[in-house]
Amino acid sequence: LYLLVIAITVPLYIVRRLSMHGAVAVFNFCLYPLIFSYFYLLVPAFIPFVTSLDNSLALSANSFQVIDQLAAWSVSIFFLGYILSKERHIAFNQKLIFPAFSVSVSRIIQVITIIVSMVILIRHGPDLYSISGDRGISYEYYSTEILNAYRLPVVFSFSIISSTFLYLHHRNINYQLPILIFCILDALQGGRGYSFAAVTIIGLNYLALNMNKFKRTIGMVLIFVAALFLSAFIRRFMAVDETADPIVILLGEFFFTRLTAQITYDTFSSHGDLLTYLLLAMSKMLPQFIVAPLFSEAVLTPYHVLVNQWADAGFGLAGSVMAEAIYYGGVKFGIASPLIISAIFLTINRSTLILRLPGYLFFLVVTSSMYLIFRTGFYTNFFSIIYVFLFYYSIIIFPSRKKRVFLVTKKR
Repeated sequence: LYLLVIAITVPLYIVRRLSMHGAVAVFNFCLYPLIFSYFYLLVPAFIPFVTSLDNSLALSANSFQVIDQLAAWSVSIFFLGYILSKERHIAFNQKLIFPAFSVSVSRIIQVITIIVSMVILIRHGPDLYSISGDRGISYEYYSTEILNAYRLPVVFSFSIISSTFLYLHHRNINYQLPILIFCILDALQGGRGYSFAAVTIIGLNYLALNMNKFKRTIGMVLIFVAALFLSAFIRRFMAVDETADPIVILLGEFFFTRLTAQITYDTFSSHGDLLTYLLLAMSKMLPQFIVAPLFSEAVLTPYHVLVNQWADAGFGLAGSVMAEAIYYGGVKFGIASPLIISAIFLTINRSTLILRLPGYLFFLVVTSSMYLIFRTGFYTNFFSIIYVFLFYYSIIIFPSRKKRVFLVTKKR
C-alpha cells in the first residue's frame, strides 16, 4: 500500500512543482535523483512477472521483500530531498559573452570531436549494423572496438562541453547538432545512454535560453525520450523468440536493473570493503596513474563486473545505486546511501553553483549522467565527473569561470 501511495504521489507532486514554477523547476538538482529512483527502484516493484533468469538464479523470496523495502525507503528519501529543495527564480543572462580564447578552443575541440566521431561511424557503423540483432555480441564489439579503443566517453564529454559553450555564446542551435552523431552510434549498437544524454543536454540548453517555451520544450524532450525507450523495445522484441513476454522486454530496462540488487543481497552483501570503496571513489578526483597503484586489482574491479560474471545472464545487467550500496555496506549502507546522496544534491541545489558557467556545465553533466549513475553506482561516477571538470574541461572553463549564465530574478 505504501509503495502504491508513493507511486501515485511522486508524479503528481512533480507535475505540481513544474506547473507552479515553470522552466526554473527543471534546473533543480534534486529533481533528477527522484525521477530516476522512481523508475529504476520503485516501478520494478510492481512488475509481477518472473523470467527464466530469475528461476536460474534461484533468488530468495526474502530478497524481493528487502529490496522492495529499500526501494520504498530510497524513493521516499529522494522525495523528501526534493520537497525540501527550492527553485531559484532565474533568467538567462542575455549579456553573456565568453572570452575569445575560450571560444576558439571550443571551436577547435568541437571540430576534433566531429572528426573522431565521424571516423568511428564510417569505420565501424556497417559492422555494428550487421550484428545489431544480437545484443550481447553487438555490445562486446562496441565496448572493445569503440568505447575503449577511441575513449568514446572522453570524446563525448568534450563534444557536449564545447557544443554547449558555443551555443551559449552564439545562441544558435546548430552548434549543438554535432552531439547527435553519438546518437547514431548508440542506435547502431542498441544502446540508449548517449542518446538520452544528448537529448537531455540539448533540451536543457535550449530551455535555458527559451524559458518562455517551457511546455513545448518539455513536451518535445518527453516525446524523444519515450521514442528512444520504445525503439529499444521494438528492436529487442523483433530480435527475440516470438514466445517471449513483451512486458518483460518493455520493462526489462528497469526490472533487470533492480534484479542486480536482489542478486547482490543474496550473494554479495557486504562483499566489498566500504571504507576502501569510498576512498577509491574519492580518489577518482585525481589522475589514476597516481592513485591506482595504492589499491589492489580486486578493489579496482567494478562491483557490477563481478555481479555480471556470477549471474552469467548472456547480456549486461549493469548494476544499480542500490546494488552498489548493498555490495559494499550491506542493508545498513543501503539505508544510509540514499540519505548521503540526497544530502549532496540538496546542498548543491541550495548553493549558487548553477548561476555561473562551471556550475551550469556541472549541472548538465550530472543530470545527463543520471542514466549511468542509477544503472551502475553513484560514488565513483560522481567523483569522476568532478575529475573531468578539474583536469579535462579546465582549459575551456577556467578563463570564463566567473561568467554568469543565469541572473537571479524576483519571485513571481
